[in-house]
Amino acid sequence: MLGKRIGKIILTVGAVLLVIVMLGTLIRPAEWFMEGMLSDRTMAFAGVEAEPDSTINVISLGDSLSYTSVDVPDLFLERGITAYSCGQLGGSIQEAYSILKAAFETQQPAVVLLETDILLEDDNIAGLQNGLSEEEAQLFPFIRWHSQWKQLFGVKQETPDQFKGYEVRSECVPADPGDYLNVPGEKETGVSLVTGEYLDLINALCEANGAELILYSTVSPITYCNANIASISTCAEKEGIPYLNLNDPAVLSGIGYDFTTDMLDAGADHPNHAGAVKITRYLGEYLSGAVGITDIRNVSGSEKLCEEWTEGAEAYLKRALSE
Repeated sequence: MLGKRIGKIILTVGAVLLVIVMLGTLIRPAEWFMEGMLSDRTMAFAGVEAEPDSTINVISLGDSLSYTSVDVPDLFLERGITAYSCGQLGGSIQEAYSILKAAFETQQPAVVLLETDILLEDDNIAGLQNGLSEEEAQLFPFIRWHSQWKQLFGVKQETPDQFKGYEVRSECVPADPGDYLNVPGEKETGVSLVTGEYLDLINALCEANGAELILYSTVSPITYCNANIASISTCAEKEGIPYLNLNDPAVLSGIGYDFTTDMLDAGADHPNHAGAVKITRYLGEYLSGAVGITDIRNVSGSEKLCEEWTEGAEAYLKRALSE
């Protein structure tokens, strides 16, 4: 009797797994994205997958601080650098690793920019749980795309108007963060063990694919202080990874950052579009100068791609800034 029950349980579990695997074969992220059928955080996976092979030179990863700070259309129009913003709302370093693995299947970026807020997760248990969730999603794709099941029946969602993962956010909440870097009582805690392991995986993945990993801390008074910046800096130096800190007072002054006009939300957390332009031009100068990324507009044979990017970037900014 017990044997029959165990047999039924095994058959039931096997049937469920088979259904999940079969549903996974029906998932078409890039196609859904191109048809405007995605509207959630899975767009970071689907969007870069939908790009023509070997056309993206910079991939940006991280959480919301990433996708609000790298102005992809401006980076191309000013520097001729093709980039894709793969940041996610509430993104984790485990998800960033998965996105990067997927991106390297079709792209050959010279640089991967990683916004450092996702390095500040100090809960090793949460980190392990995120890691297990990502392993499950890799094994059973339906788990990652379960919220899109309606697409299988032709029910569309509305994809936000954006350009290569960047969405203009012009709202402004004036801020006066004061001396936000000096927080009394804050101490350097270092990067957690699990986070450090995933950073090593990302760095190794970049090296294996001929890309340079660069860490950067965007302007965010609510996120950064001297203590956690020191933790990131120490980690970057130990791993030999370049690190750019845009919260440095000299950098803020140099790019003309104005907290009364360049912040998106209350609490001075995210940059708005005006802030993103200034941040991106700083990053663009570094990428063109110190890294030496070539302006693709000067590369023979890239005329068609450049024409498409120029028209797309200009049209998007015209739409977004006129609203």
